[in-house]
Amino acid sequence: VKTINLIKAFLTPIKTLEVQPRDLNEILKKLVEELDVSKTKITLEKAEGLPAVELNEERIEEMFTFFIGSAVEAASEQSDGFVQVRLEQLEAGARILITEKGQRDEDLTLEMLREPPFIHGKTYLYEQYLQLSLGLKYIEAHGGKCEIESDKKGGTTISIILPFLAKKDQKK
Repeated sequence: VKTINLIKAFLTPIKTLEVQPRDLNEILKKLVEELDVSKTKITLEKAEGLPAVELNEERIEEMFTFFIGSAVEAASEQSDGFVQVRLEQLEAGARILITEKGQRDEDLTLEMLREPPFIHGKTYLYEQYLQLSLGLKYIEAHGGKCEIESDKKGGTTISIILPFLAKKDQKK
């Protein structure tokens, strides 16, 4: 059922997002505290004085859960694995860096996340890729950008930039 709901969400276009100013520091603090990290060390570096970002909190929380959860899973594959989540203030938005020292079955790429996950033929990773693809869709629906640097045996860094102001075609 979870996979079916993810497929539906992935295939459904996002027409509008109801957005409100939200504190990314608080959203990430709450999510990191809720994660099961019994096998992995995770740190959060907040950005003091970060302006609120106009976003749909439910979608952004879901996106962070997908990306940080994937990082925690990869990091748990190494005895010295860790995850670092760092917020930075840019001129027009906030950058969220999710860095993991872990191990994946293959390098994570934006191209992979833009294609339907089943193209890669790895059914055991299907749900995770689908979650990450949906997360990328949420980032872009907020006018944000994502970059990925990945080494399947050495770790991955995901850079997410969310603008401070919402796109004009979104509802407030």
